[in-house]
Amino acid sequence: MDEERQGAAAQPQYIETVDEEEIPADSARRLSRNLFYAGFALLPWLWFSNIWLFWPQLWSSSDQHVRQYARGSAIGFVVASAIVLPWTLTFMIGGPGVVGQRVFDKMNLAGVDLSALGLAL
Repeated sequence: MDEERQGAAAQPQYIETVDEEEIPADSARRLSRNLFYAGFALLPWLWFSNIWLFWPQLWSSSDQHVRQYARGSAIGFVVASAIVLPWTLTFMIGGPGVVGQRVFDKMNLAGVDLSALGLAL
């Protein structure tokens, strides 16, 4: 029982963010967790936001929960960037000359018929 109290007492009351603002630990944990899971909805900028906001926690061991979600966000952002950046550069810089006109037309999102998907305005 005493060990549980000591473990709870060792947890920080406030978490410092990159702009030196202190957020209550419970709110910081919840925010970090929500940003991490929201990034899986193909929103990698939320992972980047999590990394940026909790940058001091990436390198310290003051709060393991926030650190875990911030590091997971860093990994997710790097993986998403490694996938999206080459694809973007290939189509923006090289275009059909790099991959061929047929492949370019298949993978070009500008050619998607949104009315067939029920998304047209």
